[in-house]
Amino acid sequence: MAMLKWLPNILTSLRIVLTVVWIYLIRLVEVNEAHKTLINAAVILFIIICLTDLIDGKVARKTKASSRFGSYFDVTADLIFISSSNIVLSLYGLVPRWFILVIIFKFSEFLITSKLIKKYDDLKSSFFVFDHLGRVAAVNFFLIPGAFMLGYEGLDLRYGYILLYITLMLVIISAFSRIWRCHKVWNKMRTREKFV
Repeated sequence: MAMLKWLPNILTSLRIVLTVVWIYLIRLVEVNEAHKTLINAAVILFIIICLTDLIDGKVARKTKASSRFGSYFDVTADLIFISSSNIVLSLYGLVPRWFILVIIFKFSEFLITSKLIKKYDDLKSSFFVFDHLGRVAAVNFFLIPGAFMLGYEGLDLRYGYILLYITLMLVIISAFSRIWRCHKVWNKMRTREKFV
């Protein structure tokens, strides 16, 4: 049973290790002019990375092993995969470089607004505050490197760019709504302090 408590963090650690291998495979695919075996290996590895992200949180909740460390570790592993994948793909001219700034902005905004909302809204339920559009944007952040890798398999890269621009819109709307929520919570707290 003790091993089950460590399983979510083991899966998250595995995602970080697999990310390093994934980045190496992307480089090999580019250098070897999109060799079919390397592309297939990269696609399989991408699927495994996505599955570890999907499973680690569910296992943590199921085994009651959720922790502050585990939550931050999971977000850090996500940031490592998403940013490194997109940076490498941007170096090869597949992902536009401005999109890296979008990723950095969203992760920063997510951490800051989560902290503010939790602090001023007295939320105790989780370590981060999530919103639906932000979750969809995060899923897209994961899918974008895979979509561009499938470009080597013949998938039209326009689909990758469509996903990229949809993600940009989701990030803008999510960030605006989270910042607005922080503003409302802060005003509510100031009003409460006036009457105390």
